[in-house]
Amino acid sequence: MVYSEFNFLLVESTSLWFIRREKIKCDQHYPYEGSTLGGDDSTREINLSHGIPVGNDIFHQVYVSTNGLITFNASITTYNPNLTTFYPFLAPFWTDLVPKSIQNDRVSYRVYMDKSSLQNATVDVQKFSRTPFFQAEWMLVATWYNTSFISRNDHKITVQCILITDYVSTYTMYNFINVSISDVGKKIGIGFNNGTSFSNPYSLSTSAYRMSTHIGNTGLFGLWFYTVTPDKNNCIFGTCDHGGVCQDMYRDFQCHCKRGFTGKRCQIDVDECLARPCDQGICKNTVGSYHCTCFIGWIGKHCDSEERQNNTVCSREEVCCKMSQNKSQEDTDSGTVAVLSALLAVVSLGSLALAVLTFHFRRQRIPEQTNVTDETYENVIPVLTNATEQESSIYTNLQLSPNANK
Repeated sequence: MVYSEFNFLLVESTSLWFIRREKIKCDQHYPYEGSTLGGDDSTREINLSHGIPVGNDIFHQVYVSTNGLITFNASITTYNPNLTTFYPFLAPFWTDLVPKSIQNDRVSYRVYMDKSSLQNATVDVQKFSRTPFFQAEWMLVATWYNTSFISRNDHKITVQCILITDYVSTYTMYNFINVSISDVGKKIGIGFNNGTSFSNPYSLSTSAYRMSTHIGNTGLFGLWFYTVTPDKNNCIFGTCDHGGVCQDMYRDFQCHCKRGFTGKRCQIDVDECLARPCDQGICKNTVGSYHCTCFIGWIGKHCDSEERQNNTVCSREEVCCKMSQNKSQEDTDSGTVAVLSALLAVVSLGSLALAVLTFHFRRQRIPEQTNVTDETYENVIPVLTNATEQESSIYTNLQLSPNANK
């Protein structure tokens, strides 16, 4: 990052951002490098393949002047500052300057378009303009390094102008790195014209000779930040639906939608079910999201985990945890005990049934034995009867004495 971090309060007035904070000196700057420009009242043209917006126009040529001035689509060599002129310009330090040598007293400029070099520019614009979505695409760094006034070689200044754009919004920074000299009698214009003229508070005054000692609108000594593509705030009406974040752009806006929504205004609900997120289930699209109804035996947000009978869950890519294995072993042991108990119960029931059958058969045999006894008695009785009869005849024929029964 080019500049040190700080806390700031922004209050917008036209295109200027005013910041209230404690005084902090800025000793850092962008590199002094690139092509050099020399001579009195000279300019150098820079062509842009992709035009940059300034004000309400798009420009494809930028001119750097030795007199502390940058213009668009036209070369301006005058050294008398006129901030009310009709043509667009940036005036970081518009006065009669003359670079004396290429080494120690020069004007240098360079265009940057690679992401690594633009990283610091992106951070600075996001910080000073409070536009968190800005990404720099093009940057021009012009430096009037140790440059003298036309008639005073002992009074030298170092000023840097940084022009940054994403081809939609354009910003500029004036960094007065070393401007603290006495008045030499020359007017110094500081400001810009992007269709509307703007003048720095110290412009065309003797205080302009000491710009490094003044706090800029960034809260840092000698550092000023401006927006040169004025445009109404296209986000003031809350144009993004479903909680999308609106980014104000030049003559346009962009919505950064929350997950599940798309469209210019985040008004379209994305059908997540088109991506088939449910592995073993049926997907139902909801507002901003979706829901999976899992098939039997599958659980999880995407129905990608198998539910086991012992309430353990194993995904297809994973193996059940050891706890589940121990649980399964316990269940197996319990099952073995249950089987043995069941077998014991069956044997007991079998024994009981056998005892019942035995008792039943025994009861059936008792009547049969009774019948056999009766038949025997029937066969025996006649024999006894006959004997009695014989005995009776004997007793009949037997002459007993009257005292025989005594």
